Amino acid sequence: MFGLPSTPTSSSVIQPATSLMIDHAVIVVKDLEEAMVDYTDLGFNVVKGGQHTDGISQNALIGFHDGSYIELYDVLRWPESPPEDRLKNRFIRNAARGEGLSDFALLTDDMSGLVQEAAHRGLVLHGPTEGGRMRPDGQELRWLSAVPEEMPYPFLIQDVTENYLRLPDQLEHPNGANGIAGLIVAVGGLGEAVEPFNLLLDSSPIETRSDLPGSAGLDYTLPGATLTLMMPIGLNSPLHDPLTQRGPSPFQLKLYTDDIDRVGLLDLEKTHGARIEMVG
Repeated sequence: MFGLPSTPTSSSVIQPATSLMIDHAVIVVKDLEEAMVDYTDLGFNVVKGGQHTDGISQNALIGFHDGSYIELYDVLRWPESPPEDRLKNRFIRNAARGEGLSDFALLTDDMSGLVQEAAHRGLVLHGPTEGGRMRPDGQELRWLSAVPEEMPYPFLIQDVTENYLRLPDQLEHPNGANGIAGLIVAVGGLGEAVEPFNLLLDSSPIETRSDLPGSAGLDYTLPGATLTLMMPIGLNSPLHDPLTQRGPSPFQLKLYTDDIDRVGLLDLEKTHGARIEMVG
């Protein structure tokens, strides 16, 4: 259909297409304390993350055993002018579009090498740039980031301080959630979106078997998770409204759960507009 490799049979062994893995997903909320209560009601252990070093924002975290996490992101004060830092600017622009799933990061252990290799392939990543935040216990966290020119391409992160310090110490959840299974990115068209992802991941996708109505997509196999690009192909596609509101951006987060009774989409009101699906 898209001139790409056909979907493998169920007996095929799919190897990760890249060493990059999903580090975390960002969910914008307007009231962090309220969001922490709501996500706790959904069966998550939510831990206050602290303020970012610029004082503009704060977060809370939901960590998982696979090393990934969800960041609940709250703007403390809106800057009078756009931040010069590209990642901070990106976060503020995403937050201005309202609550919901807004961004995601991929983890690398060689930021400089990745930026140089991406440039060699023809993809510009701005960075590495230093960032950080202060945890409520006084522990300072530092990392490097690199940011692509535009959404929906993920930003990249590499830890400077130890990786485990970014994760909360509560990784067990009453709802059985234990890791990120996948992330769906809504795009206007696959043709224009796929090449930068190919360049970033140094791989090609396969056609997805997603049952999302009125939509077509492509899957990238990452370590432990699937990254899916989806475009609307019919009037009944649920992708239309998010694309109008936020433009190309993350659409749905999938989380592994050990509790079969929890499988399914979570309450959008409780998730503050973020589409989160629990999968077995």
